[in-house]
Amino acid sequence: MLRSLLTFALLLTTLSGCVSSSKTQALWPSGKNAECQDTLASFYQKIDSTRTYALPYAQDERFPYLAFDRFSTSLVGEITSENQKSQWLSYVMQLGRQQLDTALTLSETKESSAISLQQCQALLAEETMDNAVFWQTLTSNPPVIETAYQHWKRVVGVYPISSLVAAGQIEDEQAHIMSGFDRPLDPVFRYGMSRKNHVDVSAIFKRARSVSELDWPVFDAKETEQLLDAFSPVISVETRSRDDLPGKLMISDDGKLAVDTATPTLYRASPIPAFKGVFSRS
Repeated sequence: MLRSLLTFALLLTTLSGCVSSSKTQALWPSGKNAECQDTLASFYQKIDSTRTYALPYAQDERFPYLAFDRFSTSLVGEITSENQKSQWLSYVMQLGRQQLDTALTLSETKESSAISLQQCQALLAEETMDNAVFWQTLTSNPPVIETAYQHWKRVVGVYPISSLVAAGQIEDEQAHIMSGFDRPLDPVFRYGMSRKNHVDVSAIFKRARSVSELDWPVFDAKETEQLLDAFSPVISVETRSRDDLPGKLMISDDGKLAVDTATPTLYRASPIPAFKGVFSRS
């Protein structure tokens, strides 16, 4: 009798474990989306083993369709309401799209494969918003952005010692650099945005923060351009030779990267609109 009870208890425990495990796996991601997650993860693993370039954002292998910066990871502990979840997820999803687009371009992935990966990313994003398992996983074990900073070297004294050795050389180099600012540039090419219109930066930030659930400024397209116009530098370039001429990046006829000095161009990137995307809710 006792042996039968023990056998039954063991069988019940095993079945419970199977049910619990299957239920958890079915919650997130499930079905075709689980295959999509594996496909995206495999893609990034493959290019990580061969790429010689840096991708713009950090990733977490548990969420290969998303990407993170330090600002987004710092807010994980503050996400509580549905609107906050929607806004935060929209942002990291946009980072994920930029990350994937960059990786696809630099890895020269075939168009059919690229479309498949982009579709997988969209499917996973749709399932994520209302999935309790995702949010529980995220908050209990948030993504961590690795750093190359080695604290132990500072503790044992490598930093203080090396700073003493380099101090004199650094001061000499600073003096050398500063001396160049006292002479006139010859000749000078200036390019950049002119400051024709006054921008009320304080008012822009006040309005932008008022529409953010996480007190994170949300700029519309017009405000973004105004801020870029206000803070983008006007650059003066000393052009003593053709090597100093600014230009436009291009691909030459033989497929090599080149600079078109007949078209001076100032490149600037608009920040990702925080919390605007397919997850916004009324």
